[in-house]
Amino acid sequence: MGYNVVICAGPNHLGTRVSKWTMASEYSADFPDDNLKLARPSLVWRSSNQNPFLCTGYGLHNSANFPGSFADAIAIVAHTLRQGSGRWRARLFSTALPTDPPGLPRWIAPNGSSGGTNVTGSHTAVDDDLSTDADDGNMIVPTSSVLPWSILLTFPDPSPGPVVSPIDAPASARRQAFIVKCKYAGGTGVDIDPAGGSYPTLKAQLYEGGSLVRTLGSKPVTLAGSQYLIFEWDANELADPSGAGVQLKLTGNTGTGGLFVQAKVAGWWLEDTDFEDYGMSTGLLADSGWLDAVDDLTKNMAFGSFYPLRVLRPETSLHRFETVGVGGPGVADGLADKMRYLQLLLMDDQTPTVEAGLEVGRTPLAVDKYLQLGVPWASQGLELSVNRELGELVRVDDRSIRSETMGGNLG
Repeated sequence: MGYNVVICAGPNHLGTRVSKWTMASEYSADFPDDNLKLARPSLVWRSSNQNPFLCTGYGLHNSANFPGSFADAIAIVAHTLRQGSGRWRARLFSTALPTDPPGLPRWIAPNGSSGGTNVTGSHTAVDDDLSTDADDGNMIVPTSSVLPWSILLTFPDPSPGPVVSPIDAPASARRQAFIVKCKYAGGTGVDIDPAGGSYPTLKAQLYEGGSLVRTLGSKPVTLAGSQYLIFEWDANELADPSGAGVQLKLTGNTGTGGLFVQAKVAGWWLEDTDFEDYGMSTGLLADSGWLDAVDDLTKNMAFGSFYPLRVLRPETSLHRFETVGVGGPGVADGLADKMRYLQLLLMDDQTPTVEAGLEVGRTPLAVDKYLQLGVPWASQGLELSVNRELGELVRVDDRSIRSETMGGNLG
């Protein structure tokens, strides 16, 4: 036995005329968060940039008479999260939260630096508050632009400390991250085609008390404006789970034609115990944890249609919560209470670039990077089981006269 279809089976309980969606930023008036309550993926919200603090938001049913919904499945439709780099998270609550906007992970700026090689600038050049998207214009730059540079940044002891994921937690736990706002400079000063050369790169390494814990990766810096690179890790990698000795080593490597990396802001996206416990007294029902852009269940998703998807942009991702709460009669998957409130967090540092003049019917936008979302769908989830030996028994039947649509019937 198995399954071949998992769907959000029912109306979107956060997509009605009395729903409210509030996101932390908007690219322009053409892409407002109000579009998220419409069941039309062609009308989308876009963030002002890739800063994860500005790619968060929440949906709330605004009617005092609405008792909530036994929603145990969340889908995000018409998004631009990329496979391999994009991730998202949903937190369900049975009541409205007492703060607006809701609580988020903390931003910890560096308070010291050492071990600089070929570098001009220190931690004071990158210690702006990313939670408010602050940037004073100072940067860490290479002394000689034709050579790599490196620096080790230290952080104050966090209190409360980071959430420690279980050792056997899936890779999607990734509750901590270093985020670096950076840019490239030098060369011709314009974006280059990576097929004909290479972008400069920024490498991040997690250190603890002066010792290397793990190399988190090396990523291309593809914009001459500003780009936010995200390097994920987990507190269970630390010898001291309090996070007291956390350090970040950055290494900037040159690219084609004299291009080099400049770091504008750097710090620690700290998911602490306060964030994990946030809302427990106000009806936290479930927390999906960080999910890859494509759900592990199906790997192939769409909004009502199984039309082949673009490889690098899955567009629709779905998560069905496992048993939640203590359950009750007629409650799907043991959901103990009804959802009224959804907190949504999105992250991706390799998102598309808006090209001026290509926004049909909308005001052309400046070249920048963003995150996009069309419809956040919250309803009961339905997993349709079939006998694999008999072949596919459930499929989406798109009866429209067009070759590709955003709708269809279950047949």
